[in-house]
Amino acid sequence: MNKDDVELLDDDDELDISEIKPIAPIDIDITKPIEIIDELDDTKNKPTLIDPDVVLKSVSTKTTEKETVETTTPPQAKVISPEDVVTQINNKTPQMISAEDVIAQVGSTRSQVPSKTLTNVQKKLEQVEGISEVKQNSKETITPKSPINGVSPTPIYIPPSYDKIKEEKVNSYKNLNKDYRITLLFVAVVILFSLGIITSIFDTSSSKKTTKSKNRIDATSNIIEKTNSNSYFYAPMNNKIKSGQSNDTTYYLLGDEKSGQSEIFNIFENKYKTEGSNIDNGQYDKLMEVGPIKNNKNINIILPTNYNKLNERIIKSSNKDGSIIVIKSSTGISNIVEEHLRLMNQLGAEKTIVFINNDDETKDTNSMIKELKKLFKKTGYDKNTPVIVGNAKDEKSADELYKTMTEWIKIVPSVAEEPLRAHINGIVKNGDAIQVSIQIEKGTIKVGEKVKLLGNGYSHIGTVSGININNEKKDKASADNEYDEISIIIKTKYENSLNSAKELVSENEDDNYSKFYAVFYFSDDNNQKNRKFNNGYTTEIQLKNSINGKISIPKGVNYLLKDDTSNLTIELSEKTQLYKGQQFTINDQENNIFGYGEVVGIIE
Repeated sequence: MNKDDVELLDDDDELDISEIKPIAPIDIDITKPIEIIDELDDTKNKPTLIDPDVVLKSVSTKTTEKETVETTTPPQAKVISPEDVVTQINNKTPQMISAEDVIAQVGSTRSQVPSKTLTNVQKKLEQVEGISEVKQNSKETITPKSPINGVSPTPIYIPPSYDKIKEEKVNSYKNLNKDYRITLLFVAVVILFSLGIITSIFDTSSSKKTTKSKNRIDATSNIIEKTNSNSYFYAPMNNKIKSGQSNDTTYYLLGDEKSGQSEIFNIFENKYKTEGSNIDNGQYDKLMEVGPIKNNKNINIILPTNYNKLNERIIKSSNKDGSIIVIKSSTGISNIVEEHLRLMNQLGAEKTIVFINNDDETKDTNSMIKELKKLFKKTGYDKNTPVIVGNAKDEKSADELYKTMTEWIKIVPSVAEEPLRAHINGIVKNGDAIQVSIQIEKGTIKVGEKVKLLGNGYSHIGTVSGININNEKKDKASADNEYDEISIIIKTKYENSLNSAKELVSENEDDNYSKFYAVFYFSDDNNQKNRKFNNGYTTEIQLKNSINGKISIPKGVNYLLKDDTSNLTIELSEKTQLYKGQQFTINDQENNIFGYGEVVGIIE
């Protein structure tokens, strides 16, 4: 390449615009040869003109009336480098680009120009020559036709100023950063979603029976603030209870005190109380049996007559299978209503019914129903939970409530229908077998079934070959025999390690664990003023036996005060027999009772 030759831009070259000066727009008369006026800093020299006619004559030949284009083989293209362009501008005497060079670089016809090369060249021209400014400065643009295939020649544009190019680059950079941010966000979401799927697969494949028997709870605190005490609950549980044949199914009449519960209880007593049912006129609660509900089974209705330590009494109760929440329309949905829904949910209740006692007909009960539907979802209940609007003193309203109970309430399994759980009182050798004395707490045991003996770090499975109840041979024994003397024969070799067995469960029940979720009522029987139950407290947990345990209260709660109700996470110092529904107490170092709790979920 000669020093006077002009080098065309290659596709991969970038134009160095640092030396380019702003050029004022000019008017172009397309009927005359196109003249590029370049106003450099302090010079008045003008560049040599490019005559379009010369170019057109060089790149095309006239043929027949159909305008057939004669194409010649282009010579080797001469490349113009950005440095040569800048050098010519600075020297103020730019060289002419010959028509032959244009033909060699571009080709004599449009078909000879590779589409990719043409596109890149146009992009370079648009960046340097500022096509948008030319369009803005010209109200009407007329593009002459080229004799070559009727294609217009490439327009010649005036380069924009350096500041304009810089601004476009900055905007391009901002858009690029925005695209990167969106891409990164999308990638993060995909990764998190993938991890969620992987975790789900891992949890599912780990142990099917473990997943069924565990009830994991999201440790997110829901705070219910009251006048004298507070309640702190984890996220709601998804309770699914099998239907059973229990005559001990128990529902509490709850809600704000004196909202109409007594009036409903009295109507039920007069119309639906079962024969021989006694009403317990105790200091705090009334209880009666009503029915039949489903399958000719009856249920127990408990009316709290005193709300002092009500949460403690509910937690300590052996049966709390559901609730009937009564709300005054004049009062609305209070914190007590939400607390009772959350508490019963944590204790395993699957079903509830809400009765709106419309004591003020000016109140909009429809808006209350909408609000209740949202609350059911927040507290873990079915969105179709029935809501009845009536008057607690009206017998017809009570009849409607009772009818809804027969359709909605679930009869839960009896104690004998629940999974087997028995306490081992002693084990002795009996020939080539062992004899185990037990006290059945839940479930039923039959001859021929396999059972598991559990202890601290001990597990052994054997087959039941015989059952004795009060020294009489039987085929089965259940929790209905709780006051009887029961022993079973298991065919297995006697060994000293059997003495560590403390619990008897069915074969597919879980082994011992050391960590669990619980609901706890801080009673503080010592009644010490302003005594605090601190987070991270380590003390005695009285289950079947006394074990030290570290206690964590919900996140954001530093301590509990007397009469507070809260979820807890408890980690024992050693493994023991744990099951959902198991009750316990928490004691201080002097064996004074702090409060009462119930296991609501097991953590491996």
